[in-house]
Amino acid sequence: MIENNKNGKRMEKQLIDKSDAKWAHPLIKNSYPPQLNGYPVPFYDPDFPQDVKLATREKVCVELAKMFGSSDDMMHGWKTYEVTKGCPEESDAPTLKIDILEPEKKGKKKRPVVISINGGGLVYCSTILYQAYNGVFAEKYGAIVVSPIFRTCIDAPYPAAINDLHAAYQWILDNAETLNADPDNITIFGTSSGAHLGLALTFRLKRYGYRPRGCVASMPITDERMTKACSRTYVSDGEWSGENIRDNAVMWLGKNYGSPFIGPEAYVNHATVDECKGLCPIFINTFDLDPDCQYNLEFVDKLLQAGVYVDYHITSGCSHGMGGLAAVDENVGEYMKRENEEIFNSVHECMAYDLRRELKHSV
Repeated sequence: MIENNKNGKRMEKQLIDKSDAKWAHPLIKNSYPPQLNGYPVPFYDPDFPQDVKLATREKVCVELAKMFGSSDDMMHGWKTYEVTKGCPEESDAPTLKIDILEPEKKGKKKRPVVISINGGGLVYCSTILYQAYNGVFAEKYGAIVVSPIFRTCIDAPYPAAINDLHAAYQWILDNAETLNADPDNITIFGTSSGAHLGLALTFRLKRYGYRPRGCVASMPITDERMTKACSRTYVSDGEWSGENIRDNAVMWLGKNYGSPFIGPEAYVNHATVDECKGLCPIFINTFDLDPDCQYNLEFVDKLLQAGVYVDYHITSGCSHGMGGLAAVDENVGEYMKRENEEIFNSVHECMAYDLRRELKHSV
């Protein structure tokens, strides 16, 4: 039985119940549905005290890091820089902090860059959360990893986070010589809301004439309109759902929520085929029980029509938040190896090959 939420807004007949283990891959059926904690305070409630949200967010980040297999020890070697100049669309933005991890073997050759964008419902932003990926990018692939501490939707609504990421990208270009970085070999990576922001950033950068080597997006949130069946999928009370995406969007978009003028710099599936033309290579991984799964498919189709280099993978038998249990559940960890391999392979593809297509090849 699906219980109504505290506001009584959830209507059972509108939901598609996939909480039964029959929907899970056999390897993870004993861990399904995922019993996640969800959000311990109503982060998306505008009437909830801001100071409590901020204090709770810091505590939850620590717990999430443990769940993801990260620790303070993994922060060894990171350096923090300050970006005092905002992007052209918000030149007076607050100072932006970015954490940078350089590979131990530096050498004289210019190194590729991975911009690692934190996920977490546009609520959490902490470098420690992605250490399972960041360390591999730096030590295995020799990349400089840049983790911008952007403003989340708790701190400021759209387009603050995109402006911060734009400023971070420009800072990398301006300081490429000092970092010994290759300004023409920058890959954007993110999962969940980090993937959402990463994909949106590619549209912003294209508008300014920049084309990264690629964007690797795992489980991206590409649309907030809740018009497709995946938005009604119910897995468990703590799992990321269409309801969460709606509540997230209300805070993220503010007065723009529901506007017919929302563009791809807010949610990429609002893009037209013409707007997709000329984008950098896009790599997307998602799960069949993800509340954005069908929107991702629709976005991929637009990319294909636009002639963009696109690599798309959908894995069945898994929900959006299941990967968060990988470090604490052996079976989930084994299952998630395929997802992680796709991420690492995709990032390496971007760094090793220039897959960008000339605009004249777009159709």
